Amino acid sequence: MTVNVQIDELTDKKAIVAIYLDSKPVFWHASVQYQELKSDPTKQMKIVIYQPLIYQVINKFTDVEVSAQNNEELEHGLIELGRKFGSDIKALIRVHYMTEAIAESLLEGYYTDNSLNDTLNKFM
Repeated sequence: MTVNVQIDELTDKKAIVAIYLDSKPVFWHASVQYQELKSDPTKQMKIVIYQPLIYQVINKFTDVEVSAQNNEELEHGLIELGRKFGSDIKALIRVHYMTEAIAESLLEGYYTDNSLNDTLNKFM
């Protein structure tokens, strides 16, 4: 199996990553949203909305339908992916962790202009 990754968009508001598994695309999207706090409506909480990449791959390449509420489906889906991709599943898991890191970085505001400038200044 070949795994190719293409970052199509990476901003402080959203990320789009195209993952090609044997030339079959899976598109991972994440976006930043703000929700009003119930305890204090004058304040907002930053959240990142996305579906984990591994769920999308399981749903696309196996007969298992994975949802966030059922760990048994996830376990069964991972077993089915292992059967389909063999030891190459390790590369897929690494890409999954990469998308999780991108989502975490969106939440932390890593891709904002100020944060990038701070990072670049360390190298200049």
